[in-house]
Amino acid sequence: MTLIETPQPTPEQIPLQRMDTPADLGVDPFIAHDEYMLNRKGALLLDKVGEEKLKDIQDSVRDWVEQSGVLENQSEYYGKYDRAFIEIKMNGLISHLAEKFDGLIHPLEYETSKQFVSTAFDLYEDESDKSPEYEGSFAFVVPVRMSRNNVEYGEEAEPISPLFRYIPNELKAQFLVGMPPFIIDRYEVDSNGKRGYVIWGAVSQDIIDDLEPLDALVTGQKNVNNAIDFAQKKLGVKVVGLGATLPGVMNLGRDVTNDDVIVTTGHGGTVRLIEETIVAAKERGYVQADKEKIGVLGLGAIGSSIARLISRRFPESQVVIYDTDPAKIQRTGASLAAQESDYEVAESDVNLITSADIVVSAVTNKIHLKKSGLNELNGKFLIDDSEPACFDPDEVTSLNGRMTKVIGEDAAGTTAVREDYDYGTMLDAKKDLFGCEAEAASLASYYDELIERGMPEKLAARIVRKVAITGPVSPQGARLIGALFKKYSIEPATFQAFRVKTLPPVE
Repeated sequence: MTLIETPQPTPEQIPLQRMDTPADLGVDPFIAHDEYMLNRKGALLLDKVGEEKLKDIQDSVRDWVEQSGVLENQSEYYGKYDRAFIEIKMNGLISHLAEKFDGLIHPLEYETSKQFVSTAFDLYEDESDKSPEYEGSFAFVVPVRMSRNNVEYGEEAEPISPLFRYIPNELKAQFLVGMPPFIIDRYEVDSNGKRGYVIWGAVSQDIIDDLEPLDALVTGQKNVNNAIDFAQKKLGVKVVGLGATLPGVMNLGRDVTNDDVIVTTGHGGTVRLIEETIVAAKERGYVQADKEKIGVLGLGAIGSSIARLISRRFPESQVVIYDTDPAKIQRTGASLAAQESDYEVAESDVNLITSADIVVSAVTNKIHLKKSGLNELNGKFLIDDSEPACFDPDEVTSLNGRMTKVIGEDAAGTTAVREDYDYGTMLDAKKDLFGCEAEAASLASYYDELIERGMPEKLAARIVRKVAITGPVSPQGARLIGALFKKYSIEPATFQAFRVKTLPPVE
């Protein structure tokens, strides 16, 4: 299949009424989605307007949004999927851009953005049997990180719908409100003829900010369960991994309602990858202390597990812990004492950062280092597992520190290679993986391997469920995921952080 070769319409010719959909024309929704995926790849290669003109366009779109009121009452649609509501926003955006910026925006960007809407709804609403050609092995279900308060993540939406580039970052998530769960990207077909899928779980930080806590939780769980049902029933996946904040939303997977999938939080893969990142930091010369202190900032479900596990993995090191909740400090401290670990409790987050050589962040809030009184990091190595990020990588670099996200890679290129989506984050858009993402892919590969050996499906599923993480990750659970990582060649990637693609060299 190739990019559309028929003459592309000019912006003035693009219909602004109800969008024609492939389903209206009797086109198979998967074939239409293939065409959309090809066209969005083509759109990424187009010459785009420069930053100065882009800002003019975004400012104009912001003004149009304010004057038209098109984004009013968004919260009423946080748990609804409404094609007409989405088309009002998208058609209005197309009309505004076509009227104000004729000739600056390529017709393929208009066409692909329309296809994004139509194929997402058609796939979600289609009730026909799933096609064997598109059978999935696993789904990685994720929220969007961009929101009114996390504007730096606006880039993550642009590959999906090219016109999102022209929307101000603080408004991009609002343009997704009303969309159903949809395929963000696909993984390349593996040796078993199956592929994985990245699926949007219809969750954003704006939902949490705009709704009462219980309403936000109920809405989030409903949307994530719908995304999982879509992945299982339409794409046939057997394993589902929960990305970023979704393990918390789904009670570490225990509130998933679909019993036909194997759910995993990804925390085992994340913890294991943090351990391996510390090892790699030593091997690559970024950490040179003889007896380093390793700080763990944030002692929730993942942070507490990290503290316990790295104290076992690195018994020669002292673990420094801190959380704003004294109960979490006490609970984690008791666990460390029980395993006779060398640890201390920091007085504050700043005190922890100051005292540790390696800092692992597992908190949900941002820490502004300079505002906190830190003016020099003296080469400290920061591992940021927070999503959105706890630290600003540019600020870390400016203070003579080094920072990486917890990123692995499919070194063999056989377990989870994405087609082209990089979350606006990854150095290698295809092979770089989040730890939670790699965990889901590895479990799916293990399941398929058991089936290939002739094991009955129910028995294979039972075995894989025992390895999947659906509670606080234990040392044994992390070791099992680590064994799968070794088996399927998941290793620490090149150290990288959002907007800082490579670390400063070691002097």
